[in-house]
Amino acid sequence: MFKGIFPITCYEAILTDDFSKLKDFSRKLEYRDAMPNQHEVGTSLTGASHNRVLEHPDLSYIKKTLMFHFNYFKDTCLTLASHDKVDTCITTSWFARIKKGGKIHHHNHCNSWYSGLLYFDDDYTDAAPLALENPIAVFNHFDTNNESDVSSCPDVFYEIIPQPNKIFFFPSYLKHMSATQKGDKTRYSLAWNIYPKGKIGHDDSDSYFDTKWLSS
Repeated sequence: MFKGIFPITCYEAILTDDFSKLKDFSRKLEYRDAMPNQHEVGTSLTGASHNRVLEHPDLSYIKKTLMFHFNYFKDTCLTLASHDKVDTCITTSWFARIKKGGKIHHHNHCNSWYSGLLYFDDDYTDAAPLALENPIAVFNHFDTNNESDVSSCPDVFYEIIPQPNKIFFFPSYLKHMSATQKGDKTRYSLAWNIYPKGKIGHDDSDSYFDTKWLSS
């Protein structure tokens, strides 16, 4: 009998919402390099900072949709220890753009619990997938296939294939990257980080924490 133990819980869905306004919004922004020869992030917003785009009044409906799905995911699969129901909030959020020849460097998201992404464009033909790295793979003491080639390492990377209206949540500690964008079409996406809000843990425990303490 074969068993997979210690699974990593993620969430994926194809939404039925109309994201045409989000697409138009993303095209009006200026973009800057996140790192040389890699992906770009949206800038020059009026009404919100570039790393908190979901605070923009025109995107409030998107934020509600994203949190609806995450709360369903959280309440079903990610129950946190607490006497009270733990709320969550989106902290940072940003648009990402990858042109032909660009890529996303190998990284994870600090100061965050879960991260999410939304592919809101109409067509992702030949778009580079996002690859999540298996955190256990780093403890493998034997050579595997070339880790720079994502598609050749199914035990090391899990690929999220870009698809219109796809939403995906994953633990922020997971390192991820993308291969080089080879298609001529520019790849757009929306990304964000999520953090718990409220009383976490049991108040009789030395690990009890209330996020209100951060502002006191």
